Amino acid sequence: MKKIILFLLLASPLFLFGQSGLIKPVLQPDAPEWVQLLYADTPNIFAISSAFETYYKTHPYEENNYTKYYSRWAITARQFANENGDIIVPDNIQLNENILLRNKLRSEEGSRSTTWTFAGPDIHYTVKYDAGAASIPVSDHANIHSIDRCLSNPDVLYCGGETGGVYKTTNKGLNWEHVTKGYYMNTIRALAVNPNNPDEVIATSEGELWKTNDGGATWYITGDPSFQAIYITAYDIVYNPENPAIVYAGCEQGFYRSTDGGDNWTLILNNFCMSVAVKPDDASVIYTLQYDPATKIPYFKKSTDYGVSFTTFNTGWFSVPAADAGKITSQGGRIAVTEANPNKVYVLLVGESTADATLQLRGTIGVYVSNDAGENWNFPHGLIGMPYNVDTHPNLMDFDGHTSDYDQIYYNTTIAVSQLDENKILVGGLNLWKSEDGATSYDAVGGYIGYLPYYHPDNQETKIYKTSPTTEEIWMATDGGVNFTTDWVETHESRSNGLEASNFWGFDQGWQEDVMVGGRYHNGNGGYYENYPAGTFLALGGGEAATGYIKPSDERICLMSDIGGVELPEEIDGVASFLSFSNTPNESYWYNSSSRIQFDWDYYNYAYMGRDNSIWKSVDGGSSFSPIYTFGGTTGNKVLWVEQSRVDKKIIYLTQNIGGSNCKLWKTTDGGVSWTDIDLPQAKRDLLFTLSGNNANELWIAYTFGSDGNKVYHSTNGGDTWTNITTGTLNGLHPAAITHQFGTDGGVYLTVREAAVFYRTNTFIDWLQHGDDLPVVTDALKTIPFYRDNKLRLASWNIGIWESFLYEPSALIADFSTASPYFYCSGDEIKFVDRSTASASATYLWEFPGAVPATSTEKNPTVFYSTGGSFDVTLTITDGASVESVTKTAIVSSLPESVLPLAENFETGSFASGWHGGETGGWAIADFASAYAIGENSMFFNNYYTDLQGGYVDEISAKYNMDDVSTASLSFDYAYRPYGGIYMDTLQIFASTDCGATKTQLFYAGGDDLATGPAYTADVFYPAADEWETKTIDLSAFTGADNVTFYFRNIGYWGQAMYLDNINVSANFIPINNIDAGMHAEIIPNPNHGYFNLGIESVNAGMATIQMVNALGEIIYTNVNNITKGENTIVINQPGLSKGMYFIFIQTNDGNISIPFIIE
Repeated sequence: MKKIILFLLLASPLFLFGQSGLIKPVLQPDAPEWVQLLYADTPNIFAISSAFETYYKTHPYEENNYTKYYSRWAITARQFANENGDIIVPDNIQLNENILLRNKLRSEEGSRSTTWTFAGPDIHYTVKYDAGAASIPVSDHANIHSIDRCLSNPDVLYCGGETGGVYKTTNKGLNWEHVTKGYYMNTIRALAVNPNNPDEVIATSEGELWKTNDGGATWYITGDPSFQAIYITAYDIVYNPENPAIVYAGCEQGFYRSTDGGDNWTLILNNFCMSVAVKPDDASVIYTLQYDPATKIPYFKKSTDYGVSFTTFNTGWFSVPAADAGKITSQGGRIAVTEANPNKVYVLLVGESTADATLQLRGTIGVYVSNDAGENWNFPHGLIGMPYNVDTHPNLMDFDGHTSDYDQIYYNTTIAVSQLDENKILVGGLNLWKSEDGATSYDAVGGYIGYLPYYHPDNQETKIYKTSPTTEEIWMATDGGVNFTTDWVETHESRSNGLEASNFWGFDQGWQEDVMVGGRYHNGNGGYYENYPAGTFLALGGGEAATGYIKPSDERICLMSDIGGVELPEEIDGVASFLSFSNTPNESYWYNSSSRIQFDWDYYNYAYMGRDNSIWKSVDGGSSFSPIYTFGGTTGNKVLWVEQSRVDKKIIYLTQNIGGSNCKLWKTTDGGVSWTDIDLPQAKRDLLFTLSGNNANELWIAYTFGSDGNKVYHSTNGGDTWTNITTGTLNGLHPAAITHQFGTDGGVYLTVREAAVFYRTNTFIDWLQHGDDLPVVTDALKTIPFYRDNKLRLASWNIGIWESFLYEPSALIADFSTASPYFYCSGDEIKFVDRSTASASATYLWEFPGAVPATSTEKNPTVFYSTGGSFDVTLTITDGASVESVTKTAIVSSLPESVLPLAENFETGSFASGWHGGETGGWAIADFASAYAIGENSMFFNNYYTDLQGGYVDEISAKYNMDDVSTASLSFDYAYRPYGGIYMDTLQIFASTDCGATKTQLFYAGGDDLATGPAYTADVFYPAADEWETKTIDLSAFTGADNVTFYFRNIGYWGQAMYLDNINVSANFIPINNIDAGMHAEIIPNPNHGYFNLGIESVNAGMATIQMVNALGEIIYTNVNNITKGENTIVINQPGLSKGMYFIFIQTNDGNISIPFIIE
């Protein structure tokens, strides 16, 4: 009988961070500070993250060896960082305690009321940009490090992910099953299947070599206690095909050999041995590469006694030039052999050099070839090192084959040789390459470059198996998943269905529709809509952002920081639309370090987010944001989680990390005008919180690093006092997320890093564990209830999305929202959106006094009001036996007119009051470009990323009163460089006096006629100071008109970004003595600071309405005064106004007066 797992866990090893399988790129002397901190002996994640952000605020971001290593390092580092950001490596006892605690949490399964099941992604399909494109399965899914097939049963394969454990297929990859769900096996760097027994597999994970003898049903750790005391990182595991009792493991720690099927191991060679191979026609001949610390390169080793002893063969092998001794490092590469010629051996060597080396290596050394079973070597390609040329001397490891900006050697390093033709090889780095002349020349196959579509970059392992004397099949494991081909990579197909290993770094869940979206490590953004097959996601593209936010107005619209807005198609093979989105929130690779977009409960076009050390607000559905409050002067003290009270919308809470050791909880009760720093029970970082949906003063907080007995607190008075609700059940656990369930008596889900979720209400005396069968390695990111279907969704950093039923049903809560407090014109359509806590079977009755229609039974109705005014709305919901109503008083009103002049320079970071672009957005604020480089902001539409296919998007100004205007003109600055060809965009500007029913064209130009510079195709156009022009248009035709609006229309053909700035309407008003010769007024002093006397001399007594208006036409002060005949003095005090031009308007029964003044 095998040793039981408990004994083996007690013997598990000390985790050595340097032996985690991550090999650092060579550190160059000119590396920036953040890289120096990353390479320090005692790295601190907060110091590195701060230095990283500081550096890239003044340098353009680029992917290079350092940035890619940083993202991989972060996955491991964040698991072992303490509350101060220091990497604390657990010793044997601590590591075992963690594993035993996870197993204990799982030990009571079967006693809970619900089970966790996988919600996706199971499979990804390509997103369609136009109706003629295909939607096919694609491996933008999960990073797979290793794959192997059973030679005696070719339908059975196993693969292992960077996260998520081991997966098995019995139908050649059409479906995969997770077979390590109950074990602490996360990263699988290498695995091997017994060639004669598909149920026997050995895999390396978490510093151990694990084995199963029953097809993955159970696993145990191999080796005796002394072997288990070593943190083993295997890069290659190989069974001897003649005698599978002999197994080889090439590890960072050396070359190991087993003679009992991998149960026990003997060290044969010291130092890093990255690759292992067996001679195809003689199983006694074993090959490996052994790193030599003295020369800093590997050497080829050959055994002729089944791996008992080895001899070095280096005739013709790579050697470091004498002048470069110590300046070139290669820790290894990969070996490939073929049945087509058993004496032929290929070795892919990779390495780097320091900047002062004469031989400059940027990842690739090259492919060495032996024709005599490894005893002599030649180098067919003939060229080594820079300069590279993608056609004649490609860098096989880098991004595009020649620039050598970055590579991921060792991590993405693979080679395989055809079993039918000894001269055909595949080489994988960031791209997949092929050679058909024995490594003399190469052609790019796919990835970032190459002919093969939808092939994911970053190759991890390639295996080629002979299936008949004339056929073979190729399996390719990449950062995206598993791909398969039988035609020498002329085509390929994704075989990743069922790999539960997507790495979500951001996540959001729909409210009334089943929508899931998030940014992932390696695989960009994924999106799911309820009409798609279960578990089926669209691969939306993008980088590796901790992003994903769903708009409540249309939950198929998702906002992502790296690709903008996307409207998911209703069906999996439908066409997606891309929208503009800018000013993204704080996002981070680290636990508890990202903000969010919190959409307002009453007005879905209003939203809040944390950016740097400020809270920002949007009034246009997220198309643009502007700061409304800044918390201190240190931008590194990030505003993180933002949450608005559902009960009182003026109450908002947010957290802010302070330095590396503290966190603040801030509260506003006036919608963000002023904020209070709440007294907390502890001064610690990593603070989580959640608000009640029933009580405006109730909230819960949790500390990730709270000590036993001090982890979770509850307040019923808005944070004035706290009650500790921690119990011994939470001892040793680290809260990762806390979520209140609306419609319960204080029901709260507490998710911990140790792969468990707990639930508690105000009536419980302890926390109850929620749900069975959550994988032991689950590293939770976020939990969000999906009330419609009575589910709780859990997104993880490492193993996709899981779901369970809620612990208890939520009570019915009726709620709704609309776009904004105002409608623009009488007759405008106004959409109302259900935000209730209700089931899918609920029915709705809406009442809209004064609207058409006056009632509705739709879930999300649209109405219009034929007259101006303020209007109430009532929603009544029936859900089974429950009936709930909510009335919102004056929820929507008609928009008042703005007054001229207009001077819109966008320097507030948002559009002026009354400007709007529709719920889907489009035009946005560019905080990186301003006309003639004066200022910081402008308005832009990014046609480079958004293909309107000839359609248009308007930005519509407020309504302006030109009754008293004698002459006026519109001026604006613009910048545009066309993309060229058919990809030309057009700017069109209209004016209307009837809310858009009819429009008068003021300006029309597109393509070269609009251009302010030559065509530009390299990237998004960012205008320089000299790439702007100014246009002025006479508006005399509109003087005397009321309700004048301006329409700025982008007609897009997937061309380039278009910018507008300094949109000004200058107006000359009809002279005062023509309106009212019996009144005179003046402001003393002028200029002033907002405190002044308004003197009015009138020949008649009466009422006067006094308004103060800023240069954007916004009314910022209104008062009604009783004036007497003769002289009157009115004191006006408006402190805190920004400097600039303002106007006082005086309206009486006899006429109007306009007086300009300046605030200094």
